Amino acid sequence: AAEEWAGRAEGREVEVAQAFDISELANTVYTHNFKHPPSVKSITGLTAKAMDSLQADTWLMSPPCQPYTSQGLQKDHEDPRAQPLLHLCSLLRELPQPPTFILLENVKNFETSRS
Repeated sequence: AAEEWAGRAEGREVEVAQAFDISELANTVYTHNFKHPPSVKSITGLTAKAMDSLQADTWLMSPPCQPYTSQGLQKDHEDPRAQPLLHLCSLLRELPQPPTFILLENVKNFETSRS
């Protein structure tokens, strides 16, 4: 899927519709690199209507790794840090125009998780 996305993106400008992060440090770096701040809204508070209004055909997601890795407590979907990802997955069913692609960063043990 990533290769298909890259093929479709080749030769056209890719525009970021919205970035979300609650980390002050990450937001400072993002703002420095992209010249505008990301949203600090909690992802768990986003609605299907709000996400659909972005008209994003691709979602790039990088969920926290601690719920899954051996260095974390491996609580998987029961770890509160997994809730934003689970919330976005639940919104997919409600979206009139779901994204064509979802690019999700993977960490060891995520592939066998319940998330």
